[in-house]
Amino acid sequence: MGGFSKIGFLLAALGSSIGLGQIWRFPYMVADNGGGAFIIIFLVLILTIGISILMAEMIIGNAARKDPVESYRELDTTKSKKWYIAGFSLFGGIGILCFYCVVLGWVLYYMLGVSWVLPASAPESLKIFNNLLSDPWGWQLVCFYVIVIITGYVIYKGVEGGIEKLNFILMPLLFVIFIGLVIYSATSPYFGSAVKYLFDFKPEAITPKTFVDVVSQIFFSLSIGIGIIIAYAASSPKKQNLFKSSLFISIAGVCIALMAGLMIFTVVFQYTAIHGKEGIEFSGPGLVFKTLPLVFHSMGFTGKIISFLFFLTLGFAGITSTISLLEPGVMYLADVTKNRKVKLTRTKSTLLLSLLVAVVGTLVVYSDTTGFKFLHLSFWDWLDFLTSDVILIVGGLCVVIFVGWVIKKETLKIYASNSLKGAWFEIWYFIVRYISPIILIIILYVSVKDGVTRMIG
Repeated sequence: MGGFSKIGFLLAALGSSIGLGQIWRFPYMVADNGGGAFIIIFLVLILTIGISILMAEMIIGNAARKDPVESYRELDTTKSKKWYIAGFSLFGGIGILCFYCVVLGWVLYYMLGVSWVLPASAPESLKIFNNLLSDPWGWQLVCFYVIVIITGYVIYKGVEGGIEKLNFILMPLLFVIFIGLVIYSATSPYFGSAVKYLFDFKPEAITPKTFVDVVSQIFFSLSIGIGIIIAYAASSPKKQNLFKSSLFISIAGVCIALMAGLMIFTVVFQYTAIHGKEGIEFSGPGLVFKTLPLVFHSMGFTGKIISFLFFLTLGFAGITSTISLLEPGVMYLADVTKNRKVKLTRTKSTLLLSLLVAVVGTLVVYSDTTGFKFLHLSFWDWLDFLTSDVILIVGGLCVVIFVGWVIKKETLKIYASNSLKGAWFEIWYFIVRYISPIILIIILYVSVKDGVTRMIG
């Protein structure tokens, strides 16, 4: 199996962290939860808790050089040798991939179809989106399958020839296009309104729930807990500085999210100043697929170009995330069967898991359009809850307990010797061993409680 170069590992891990949620959720969270005050809290926590957990997961992969399941088994010092079970959280990533590819299919549809025939009114914009979602066997499914095929093809090409090569192209392009869009937005008289909306210091908006939201966003955006970072780090250079890598990934991801926010809210405010706020949504899929096409239409032909570029960068961010979600599972199947009678090569493993994603994703699309629900949750909602709110957090909790309590401290110092030494190591170790587990248990409690509340209506 080919491995990453140092830069290739950074770009691949960054590509995994920059996803759709970074672009359509994070900017709104900032504006709605204290602006500049939220950003300060976010930066403090991501530069302490976030980086510490991210580096802990990198250490597991970089030290063991195996798939997520076998990495735990390799480093497990307990008598029972049962920690390998924690590695199966990688299948949470496969679950997320099943609905993530559906949403990325929407992005593909809007990039190629809607960008050139933009809606002129809020009802028209809503109709386009609803028509896409209401037909389970139409363009929604076609675009979903295209995304699954692209994802599978990149994984089939391998770490060096597929994942690294793709991220070498897409990550720089994503930054260049976003910087260009922000520069364009800066020429608008409403750019200042967007800056104020995002960065205005409002400490009175900070509540205890804000801290829970911050940690949840950090956790999800850094791709922790579902084997992605373990799998990528297993293919990284042995002497990779994991602390610097974690720092780069965290800061670059925040920069992309804030650039996206500046661009998005500049054009939204420009539109609402003239046409009002009727039919306008400021976060989530509604912002991207209902509001922005309407805003882009008001900009004439320039809006068509900006719409295409925006959805193109959203597609870049999404596809680098989908390949990271599929890689751990493929890596595991190929590794675990290599000495068995029935061997699953990387090609066969990719095909098998891609077919699984296609089947489950089809069920996601169909159940969502038919309105079928169990305990007030659709199949999509159940999949999202179990993977994003439970498996991902439990997986992260396993990482910090394993690194902080199972691996011996002296052994850990050796694993981290290229990254942290002396007092810096002690600070990191304290955060991983004591602070992180407590925080993750709180986040898990809140997530499960919210999920149960939704179930009982």
